[in-house]
Amino acid sequence: MRRRAAVLATAAAIVSGCAGHGGTGPAAPAPLGGEAWVERTLAGLSLEERVGQMLMARISGDFSSLASPEFRAVAHQVEALGVGGVAIGIGSPPEIALKTNALQALAKVPLLIGADVEYGPGMRLWSPTYLPYLTEGGGGTILPYNMGIGAIGDTAAAFAAGRLTARESRAVGINWVFAPVADVNTEPTNPIVNVRSYGADPHAVARLVAAFVRGAHDGGALTAAKHFPGHGDTGVDSHVDLPVLRVDRPRLDSLELVPFRAAIAAGTDGVMVGHLAVPALTGGKPVPATVAPEIGTALLRRDLGFDGLVITDAMTMGALRHLPGYSPGEVAVWAVEAGADVVLGPPDVAAARDAIVAAVRAGRIPAARIDASVRRILAAKARLGLPARRTVDPDSVMRLVGSAEHRRIADELARRSITLVRDSASLLPLAPRAVHSVVLLTFAAPTELNAGRTLATELARIYGHAERWRLSEASTPAEVDSAVSRAARADAVVFATFYAPVSGQGFLRLPDRVLEVWRRVRATGRPVVGVSFGDPYGTAALEGLGTYLLAWQPRGEPAQRAVAAAIAGLAPITGRLPVSLPGAPLGSGTPRPAVGYTPPDGGLVRVGMGACAPASGDPLLGRGVAGRGMPGAAPLGGRGCQGGGARGCCIAQPRRSGMTPITPARERP
Repeated sequence: MRRRAAVLATAAAIVSGCAGHGGTGPAAPAPLGGEAWVERTLAGLSLEERVGQMLMARISGDFSSLASPEFRAVAHQVEALGVGGVAIGIGSPPEIALKTNALQALAKVPLLIGADVEYGPGMRLWSPTYLPYLTEGGGGTILPYNMGIGAIGDTAAAFAAGRLTARESRAVGINWVFAPVADVNTEPTNPIVNVRSYGADPHAVARLVAAFVRGAHDGGALTAAKHFPGHGDTGVDSHVDLPVLRVDRPRLDSLELVPFRAAIAAGTDGVMVGHLAVPALTGGKPVPATVAPEIGTALLRRDLGFDGLVITDAMTMGALRHLPGYSPGEVAVWAVEAGADVVLGPPDVAAARDAIVAAVRAGRIPAARIDASVRRILAAKARLGLPARRTVDPDSVMRLVGSAEHRRIADELARRSITLVRDSASLLPLAPRAVHSVVLLTFAAPTELNAGRTLATELARIYGHAERWRLSEASTPAEVDSAVSRAARADAVVFATFYAPVSGQGFLRLPDRVLEVWRRVRATGRPVVGVSFGDPYGTAALEGLGTYLLAWQPRGEPAQRAVAAAIAGLAPITGRLPVSLPGAPLGSGTPRPAVGYTPPDGGLVRVGMGACAPASGDPLLGRGVAGRGMPGAAPLGGRGCQGGGARGCCIAQPRRSGMTPITPARERP
């Protein structure tokens, strides 16, 4: 009850700007030490509490009241079951900070709070889209996917990504980043690794993995290289079923294990073991690495000499469900027997704790084995400085998350990652003085409302006129016909895809609708620039696509701004392929210098969202344009601007007199 009262006190302190337990912003981990605290704390824990330290619960990152069922359930796991950590999901930065502070206030021992932030804090510190207005809120900084960092090929870029990720994560209370991804993506059909990997060259991946680890440490967070022993050469999503890596030990040593050795040498705090089988290591049987002592203990601990935290991937994933004898408790025991220190997200936390405790009391797991894991966990908490200050200062959220410095880094990494795979007709750059109308065809899941919006705005700013047609599998034949018809009359077409791995989807491929539209657009004979903002493999296979750019990030604005600048020649194109594509080997690329053109100084000014009528235009705006009371203004219409029923419009307005007005990007379905 006292700790529950502390939660209320902490919440009040957050509002007043002074969180309990010595609130702080991110700081570098404390020097190795804290042995006295570790031993004192360990001695004060019962067997049940020691086992609890090895379990990591899960909670969403969005707002929930202290009385909500989800928060109460996780609060029980923290207070009564004594879990040692919590993995947090998607939420806005202040929501996550509130929740991590509240959970820390409940814990007898400070919590490790982890999150998947592989492509920057924006992977979890979400920027929400508010309907019906289709406005986007603020969130964490979104960086290129790891494969985009691989296209840059610079360890300084990976270090900067790691440091930025750690700083924003620590600002909201996340102290353990489940990154970097150390998988080497050598299988083009891999449905879940793909752009999450730095690339297909194990030594290049190793250098970037090590640099990320060093950067994250500099930013004050723990790391966990994943998914051991390597998920890159598989064709199955482990969220759905069990991937099987059919390679021998010499091949593992020469490829999959190279980045993990580099991560260990760089001092990674953890290694996340994946739910994938390597029969060559388990007597020919397809046993998930998570529950295989031959992998978690013999290979990782003994052969690679790793003495940090071994953490499982989430124990709710489909790869484990078909194991003979599976139960939520027994699978947790298997993971500990295999070498895990931290069992991530057991489907039933209480059953997992009780089963492990019973296994110790029955002599199945030595008590010394539990103590060794708990010492590692407590030592990691000591390195983070959690015994002295476990919560965060709310002021650091607004100061650090999405800061101007971090936005500059995101823009720079996005610009440097742009890769021109091929340009057989020397189409790029599209000269802004020769091209006056651009049609942007975007292909994304129906839920990706903002895919291409920033790109359309930038293209309109540069070329004077741009239309955006948002297409998906849900698009009607009439919408497709209209989009193709408009593309046939444009000076140039940008054909952009926004597809990337989705956990649990089980596949990654271009929808049939994309292939259909591509065939029709190609037949128009118009100049086409193909751009993939995610999966590089699928779009590369479009027959006859002569100009193909890779941008490496389907979310956020930096990649879209970088693509517009690259197309127009306003920025150089310098990226190199970190994987092999048809006709384009690893390391290849087609550099382009900047041409130095300066576009007219105009741009979109968003007004009256929620007040303007679609397509036909707002009466007030119409009168203003007709009467020249709004020089350079033009209505923005189309269903794509409504965003689920909202009525809205934008106008383009020159920022200085004497400049040519710029027509806005016309959003279509």
